[in-house]
Amino acid sequence: MDEIQELPIAAYGNGPVGIKVLKDSLPSAWELAISDPAMRQEIADILHIEPGSLNQLPPPFKLDRGPDEGIADVAVAVVVTWIGNEIFAEVFKDILRDEVRRRVGQVWDLVKDKLSAVLEKRDALGKRANDDSEIT
Repeated sequence: MDEIQELPIAAYGNGPVGIKVLKDSLPSAWELAISDPAMRQEIADILHIEPGSLNQLPPPFKLDRGPDEGIADVAVAVVVTWIGNEIFAEVFKDILRDEVRRRVGQVWDLVKDKLSAVLEKRDALGKRANDDSEIT
């Protein structure tokens, strides 16, 4: 498979927190996730990398304002995108795109919970818009 540089994995409708605050809080959420030994190991297991490699990574996700047209009849305010990194190039080189999306989606679900904790808002991102549809 071609190297995956970026892969959109989730979209959310309007939530109580603005995009700038969400973006600014993402590094803290990532640090919180990888500072928990059990969660660090779980993330490493999902991604098939050594837990120590996670220390070298900035948050492997980015948050952007969503498209105007929305997804599945939900106006999209935030799109979450996996950011490719050389650490993952070797791990993901022979994996189908859907499997990569599944794995990084699992990691995002862990980090998303930490983002809500950092912001002290349970549904900081709003309603997930793509549970049954693919973002392109």
